[in-house]
Amino acid sequence: NKPGNLPMHESGLYRRKTLSAIVAERFGPEFQPVHRLDRETSGVVLFAATPFLRRELSLAFESRQVAKRYVAIAYGDPLW
Repeated sequence: NKPGNLPMHESGLYRRKTLSAIVAERFGPEFQPVHRLDRETSGVVLFAATPFLRRELSLAFESRQVAKRYVAIAYGDPLW
């Protein structure tokens, strides 16, 4: 469950405080993300421990066998 404002991978100023680094430290470097969320986005990210499973899950995403739902929380009254 990735919190918002946490990058997925190393980039720019972010080297060690990334979701991939945290998962690798806790579960092992073989766990790699199957998909990604933007740094600002919170939500569930799937990781897989084998290349075979990563490929199978990636194919499931590509063929739209995985249903994703995005929910936004807004505050205030929109002008429209």
